[in-house]
Amino acid sequence: MKLTIYEIAKEAGISASTVSRVINGNERVKKETREKVIEILNKYNFTPDQTARGLASGFSKLVGIAIEDIRNGHHNSIAFDIENKLRENGYFGIIVNTTANLNLITECVEGLINRNVEGIVFLGSLYQDSNIMEMLKCKFSKKPILLVNGEYVADNLWSLIINEFDGVGKCVELLFNQGKKNIAYIQKPTTASGFRKKEGFIQKMVQLGFKKDELCIINAQPNIEAGFDATIQAFSIKKNINGIIYSEDLLAVGGLKALNMLQKSVPNDVAIIGIDDSIYSEITTPRITTLNPCLNILGEKSANILMDILKGKTPPKYTIIETNIVIKETTK
Repeated sequence: MKLTIYEIAKEAGISASTVSRVINGNERVKKETREKVIEILNKYNFTPDQTARGLASGFSKLVGIAIEDIRNGHHNSIAFDIENKLRENGYFGIIVNTTANLNLITECVEGLINRNVEGIVFLGSLYQDSNIMEMLKCKFSKKPILLVNGEYVADNLWSLIINEFDGVGKCVELLFNQGKKNIAYIQKPTTASGFRKKEGFIQKMVQLGFKKDELCIINAQPNIEAGFDATIQAFSIKKNINGIIYSEDLLAVGGLKALNMLQKSVPNDVAIIGIDDSIYSEITTPRITTLNPCLNILGEKSANILMDILKGKTPPKYTIIETNIVIKETTK
């Protein structure tokens, strides 16, 4: 049977509150008393109840990590880095799969609050939605929030942003410099991240002399079939396309299938670029040139900023992560 601190206190001949202070690392205990309590704790392999300990001390050593879709590979990578860093510093991460539904996100946040988490990390630009942020203002305004690849202004909130706007502009320049001047853009449009990518495409194309209302921009859900269909649609609108940028590598995989069906040589007839530098860009033939969002740097910086916040330091409220293009086989 597991002992309570009251039974430990009785055997040590001291009060339960003194035992509690020893367990929680409080310095206001005599050395000989501390050693006696530790000896008894070791004797019975006593492990304190972390939930009760957190409620008593106000410090649970728990941090929530919210992900829209746990199947998303690059969000998993960031969560892995953050959780590792937390564990190195004596904290534990609680990962919740929220979906994009506000009611379910609220339910997940309430579940984390009930577990007395010391902060919440939100992975993805989905969470910068004003309705979600207003909900957090009501329910979680006293503890830190880290928004990864999203931005919002609040006293208890820190943001890290991938500079996708500039990154997509660099993709346009690469294609343009390779003589690919009839460029289409195929995108998942529904998030703030998607909006930044699209605006980066539009601005760079306009700078290069194209009219905004003449640009070929196709919306698609982030899957292979949608990438295939959107590519076929793009060529039905503009026959002379010779460059395509896809907002996600997965869309580009579908695009390659469509170009093969259309008997377009890649990269000679049509050059393509994906975004994410995911495994999908490696498993195709040819391998897909892709914009690398530097997730390893994003995960590391997210973890370091989070630990600074939890330790009472004041890191920058806004951090930008730059991207780079990984040249493979779908560009020259």
